[in-house]
Amino acid sequence: MTTTERTASVPPGAGSSPRAGWHGEGHALSGGGAPDTLNGVVRALLAFLLAVVFVVLVPLGDLGAWAQRELVGTDSFARLGEQVLDQGAVRDALADRIVGDIEASVPALIGNDTTLRSVVAHELGLPQVKPAFDELLASTHDQLRQGQDPLQLDLAPVLPVLREQLPASLAARLPSQVSLAPVTVLRRSDAPAVWEGVQLVQDSALALPIAAMVALAFAIAAAHRRGLLCIVLGVVTAGVGVGLVALVKPGRSLLEHQTGTPSDRAAFLAGYNVVTQSFVRQTVGVVIAGALLVVVGGVLAWRAGRNVRPLSWA
Repeated sequence: MTTTERTASVPPGAGSSPRAGWHGEGHALSGGGAPDTLNGVVRALLAFLLAVVFVVLVPLGDLGAWAQRELVGTDSFARLGEQVLDQGAVRDALADRIVGDIEASVPALIGNDTTLRSVVAHELGLPQVKPAFDELLASTHDQLRQGQDPLQLDLAPVLPVLREQLPASLAARLPSQVSLAPVTVLRRSDAPAVWEGVQLVQDSALALPIAAMVALAFAIAAAHRRGLLCIVLGVVTAGVGVGLVALVKPGRSLLEHQTGTPSDRAAFLAGYNVVTQSFVRQTVGVVIAGALLVVVGGVLAWRAGRNVRPLSWA
């Protein structure tokens, strides 16, 4: 009788205690899972911190980019001033100041007050006067960059140009020397953000929006659920943009009550609308960028959902 020996295939560890086997498996799982868990926590924390930095830099970058584009450069500042001067209410207010100073020196002109004001207001809008105003605006821009308070517009250099444009009958009645008081454009107490913004960004304005974009890129790279992060940051960005636009009107109302005569208030409103118009347009671009970020997040979330492998495939 032949005895056939059968050799059973024994899985590794089958001869040992089941308790020991479970201990060994648990040790292997915990050894590989703990670093992964820690890495996930660190990445989530890093993505959160970078997202917070991005949200903080969005309004600062928006203001910095606008200040760099409109306030820091002399040419852009003068161009913005010309747009303000094109407003009829602003020319009327300047004409009131100029004629008032002229009549103080030549009381005989008071009888021609209405005619003189309308003529001066018209002359201020002529192309021949703009080069003289550009020089005045450049001087005012230097005051702003140097932090002087208040900002003033010295109208004295404009008077010889205006004299050449006035009718001969009126020009002949003006004395050769007329003192024109500087016009106060803005006080720091009324709009401190203008001074602080220019002083902050005149040397590094572009660094703020660039830093915001870098923080956004690294936050998305560090996040595990990138689509969701993009959606959240897009909504927040659009909300910040809408909030900045909404603050423009209350700011106008607050400063309007601090001006003087009705003519001054009308000039302020006209100038304020011109100055803030470009900021509003730029901030609308921020809102659109936030909406695009939401769309990108939706696409990323949809692609991530498609790449998830169902458990039945295992």
